[in-house]
Amino acid sequence: MLADSNTSKIFGFADYGISTDSLAEKSPDYGLSPYDKVQASIFKKQLAIEIAGLPEKERLVMVMYYDEEINFKEVGAVLGVSESRISQLHSQALYRLKARMQAWRID
Repeated sequence: MLADSNTSKIFGFADYGISTDSLAEKSPDYGLSPYDKVQASIFKKQLAIEIAGLPEKERLVMVMYYDEEINFKEVGAVLGVSESRISQLHSQALYRLKARMQAWRID
């Protein structure tokens, strides 16, 4: 096995004409049809509208948790409530959004 490895040659991506740009992660829209891209865009806009329409604390929880990537414990510290209360607010917000976005359900 050692003799076999001594006769091998290691090639880099550049040797095959592959640049680091082509290795970059593809966008989530990659491979979607134009119709699907428009639908995804409309869905995101509608979801943003519905999130903006949530009660203040629920909206703040959603923004801090998903946009700011702050965990429930830290969100609770900011809002002055317990981590379990943040979990409840998060669940309520998801329930409201699910009901409001019912038209977008596929199943």
